[in-house]
Amino acid sequence: MKLTYRNRMGRMVRVPTVSATRAKSEFGRLVDEVESKGAIAIERYHKDRAVLLSIDEFEALVREREAPARTLDARLDELFALLGKPESAAAMDRAFRADAEELGAAAVRAARR
Repeated sequence: MKLTYRNRMGRMVRVPTVSATRAKSEFGRLVDEVESKGAIAIERYHKDRAVLLSIDEFEALVREREAPARTLDARLDELFALLGKPESAAAMDRAFRADAEELGAAAVRAARR
């Protein structure tokens, strides 16, 4: 299988593949090689089993994954702060006690905003 991924520079690149036997016997050389190539796939029995990443590629991947999580955490903190206010508690109580007609009317009002 030919693996590709978007590297830290934003380019789609093909991941070179080596056998597990070569990875085992030449691990030190592969570490040097992955520094320049970014990633190397390791196959066993003709199937990709693992990927060796350079530290730069790994750190870029982690940064990319953390940014949306930090944004979501901040938004959730804002929402929880709002829910802690007395007027929010009263609004939630009204929403849970509303019947279908009241909920429908509220949805229409919200959609018109």
